[in-house]
Parts: sequence; structure tokens; C-alpha cells
Amino acid sequence: MGNAQFRTTDEEERIIEQRMLLAGDRSRSEHFRRIYFDSFQQGESTLGEVRAEIRDLAQGFEELRRLIGKLADAGGGDVEQRLLAALFCMLYPSVTEGVQANMDRYMDKDAIEKFLKGTGRKLR
Repeated sequence: MGNAQFRTTDEEERIIEQRMLLAGDRSRSEHFRRIYFDSFQQGESTLGEVRAEIRDLAQGFEELRRLIGKLADAGGGDVEQRLLAALFCMLYPSVTEGVQANMDRYMDKDAIEKFLKGTGRKLR
């Protein structure tokens, strides 16, 4: 069994004692073991969640790439415009009213929505 030793300052000692009291730990060994191993396991769990989210995003981007390819192959000459218009309409509600007011100065949201609806296709 190993033994970990390290030096601490008076300030660090005071902080350790306060945190031990808050956590209800009675010994330094118990306190340090719990902090080190619980924090490590929590970090590993979070890292796994982030990796899963990245995989999901990568799959979504691949699906989007395939969809754009299909649209381009279908001969739609205005694919880029439609994609930008769709992105605009999707993002518009998620920004603050101040940002929306700024956007409204340069773009007509109603005209953009009419442009998208004029295709006879529904956007998802």
C-alpha cells in the first residue's frame, strides 16, 4: 500500500480543514481519497458524455452532407441560397430581440420565408 505525502502552506491547511468540515470527512486520508477518486470518476463520466455527443454531431454532419449532395444532384441551382435562408429562419428565433432588430435592418424575414415556401417543398 502506498503513502502519498506533500507539503502544504498554512493557508492550504486552513482550506483543507474547512473543506473537510463541509464534506463531513474525519480523516485526511478519507478526505483526499474521496476527492481524488470521486473527481476522477466524475471526469471520466463527463468525458464519455462529450465523446458520445461528438459522435452524434459527426453523424448529423454526415447526414447533412448527404442531403446537400442529393439536393445538388437534383439540379437545384439555388441550393446554397435555400440552405442559407433555412439557416437564417432556424436561427432567427434563438437570438435576442436586439440582434433580431439588427438582422431586420438588412434582411426581410417574411421575404426569406416566402422564398423558401415558393418551392412547394416543406423544410424540416
